[in-house]
Amino acid sequence: MKQYITEAQAKELNEKQKSAMVDYLVPGDYWGNPYESLEDLHKIMSIGRMIEFLDKQERCDWCLDGRASYIELTWKNYCHTTIQWGEELCDALWEAVKQVLIGEPVLKSQRIVKE
Repeated sequence: MKQYITEAQAKELNEKQKSAMVDYLVPGDYWGNPYESLEDLHKIMSIGRMIEFLDKQERCDWCLDGRASYIELTWKNYCHTTIQWGEELCDALWEAVKQVLIGEPVLKSQRIVKE
């Protein structure tokens, strides 16, 4: 089982997502270059760290159904995002993290399949 995102996955973040990730990773009183923490993002975003991230954010509630292989995000505006995975839980969690970093969806229901 894959435990960490890949370097290529870490590079998938757009500018808005990078900024939100820096806010999560770097405390408010950090005086260095906050974007240095993104260079090693693939080394620190493990399955456990992504679960911790999803638990701490307030934009939506989330649940993981291991038997059916999906993650459900329920947003504060009552929209739903379902992320279904094939082989790797890590990839589905990363997709969920990216969705949370983007913010609430406009669509009432959205389904993402990660093979």
